[in-house]
Amino acid sequence: MNHHPRWNRLRNALREAGVAERPAHEDRSAPHGFAGRVVARSFDGAHSGAGALVRWRRWSLRAAFGAVTLFLAAVLLESPPPVTTGQFVPIPAPERLDLRDLALP
Repeated sequence: MNHHPRWNRLRNALREAGVAERPAHEDRSAPHGFAGRVVARSFDGAHSGAGALVRWRRWSLRAAFGAVTLFLAAVLLESPPPVTTGQFVPIPAPERLDLRDLALP
């Protein structure tokens, strides 16, 4: 219940004016065929929306399962990088000199 003073003043003013209460002779029953229309609309909406939602869930779960499967297959079936036994860039080696070439005459 709302106890805000502004709303209480408004409520009391409407009650004093007789606007807040419904007249005793007012017909409060639903119009002819109203209940049938409400029930028909609820059944129509329930069937059309529910089927689409079920199909959406089913296909989205299948798509997620397929994506996970493809990812795992790519990870598991990926060939490992080639193992190289040698060095990628060879280390330069000094030229071998023959000591006879260095001898003085």
